[in-house]
Amino acid sequence: MVFSDFIGGFLGAIGGLVAGVVALRYLIAKYIEIQIAKDLAQHKHGLDKQLTTLQTQLSRFSDVLSRRNEREFKVVEDAWGHMIGTWQMILQGSRSTEDMRKNVGQFRTEWAKYRDYLSGHEIFFGPEIYEAFIKVQTDLFQVIWAVENAMSQSVVNLTAEVQPTIDPLLLESVPMQKEALAKVIRARFGFSEK
Repeated sequence: MVFSDFIGGFLGAIGGLVAGVVALRYLIAKYIEIQIAKDLAQHKHGLDKQLTTLQTQLSRFSDVLSRRNEREFKVVEDAWGHMIGTWQMILQGSRSTEDMRKNVGQFRTEWAKYRDYLSGHEIFFGPEIYEAFIKVQTDLFQVIWAVENAMSQSVVNLTAEVQPTIDPLLLESVPMQKEALAKVIRARFGFSEK
């Protein structure tokens, strides 16, 4: 019986050791699982905070872009109104010698308002749009200059003298530039005809 006691004790010790190892392994696995869950929860919390911060920044950035686009649209819309008003006034007021003599002061006043509006709001225009407005402004000034120059030389028949110079500007160049500008504006603000 000594040997069987020894084997029984030995097997009991081995069984206890195995049970202890299994229990220890189970406890370690549970501990690791709890630590991973805790770390994962902390990481998720950190990511949630970052997401909230990014959403706030994105919202702010979107608001800034929205306000900038609204401002730019308003400025372009007003500049378009000044351009059309100035062009139509000069076009309608330059059809006869009498009209030219009577309206040349108004031409310059309207043109100056258009020029001042463009220069005062230049920072709100995209470069391509601003350059197009300036081209029209330059053509309109050439018309005014031609009328004033002819008047300063005491030309009797302004229509005969000035019309060959100003008609290509008023009836061809400005309308063509106006259409090109309209396409640029439509594309910039998403009103493309495509």
